[in-house]
Amino acid sequence: MPIINDPNTEYKMYQQGEVDFAGNPSGKLPLTAIPALKQKGELKAEYMGGTYYYTFNTKKKPFNNANIRKAFTYAINRKAIVENITKAGEVPAMTYVSPTIWDDAKPYFKDNDIKKAKELLQEGLEELGYSSVKDFPAITLSYNTSDEHAAIAQAIQDMWKKNLGVNVKLENNEWGVYLDKLAAGNYQVGRLGNSVTVADAYSILETYQVLSGDNYTNWTNPEFNKYMKASTTETDAVKRKELLKQAEGILMDEMPILPIYYYMSAYVQQNYVHDIVVRNGFIQLKWAYIK
Repeated sequence: MPIINDPNTEYKMYQQGEVDFAGNPSGKLPLTAIPALKQKGELKAEYMGGTYYYTFNTKKKPFNNANIRKAFTYAINRKAIVENITKAGEVPAMTYVSPTIWDDAKPYFKDNDIKKAKELLQEGLEELGYSSVKDFPAITLSYNTSDEHAAIAQAIQDMWKKNLGVNVKLENNEWGVYLDKLAAGNYQVGRLGNSVTVADAYSILETYQVLSGDNYTNWTNPEFNKYMKASTTETDAVKRKELLKQAEGILMDEMPILPIYYYMSAYVQQNYVHDIVVRNGFIQLKWAYIK
């Protein structure tokens, strides 16, 4: 399992028998290989416990307006993205916290809700002083360089144009440069993803308690912070879960982030490799053997 930056190189080495395991979480499979591997029954996929999402810069117009953020969120067809682009069994995300954390989670909004998106866009335009969507400036959607991120960004660019009438420019940078831009607030909409370090919603939500670190949205909320703080001293598991759900509800109502789909660990292993366990984005090798 060598460290390989290019998914195509990694998969080619796997096909040639040079590596025993290819894909997530130690690497990544190329999108083009996934349908055939799935058809042949060779692809393995497990929930990662994380969410692929976009982040809004809430300090810059027009995404300082919650209705505009919601309009852009509702105007995306997530089902089309996971079926036509990612194709590894990903599930559309209408919550921020993955269902591997809360198996009883209910969606906060409908996927591809164009009617509601248009209503919210109109409200947002009026609140910001735009006479119509024709006066709305072009939006820049940023992402770090990757074939997958590019394909998703292009699809969403088309959806926002078709469903909202908004022009979208795409911008990509290598990871280090990209993160620097997000940290400096030099973006409008950007691609990110979360993953669990422990299977607990607090670890996913805590980013948005403060205006620092990984909180590139420049958003926080006193009510959100109140529920998060209360959860740290609540010893009743049911009550603690409810406090964290209240916090997520505020996040989804204010919509500083835009959930797209829940991550899957898509991987392949040679038929002589046994008992590798992949779960919640981690790989466990202590039972693994070759025979």
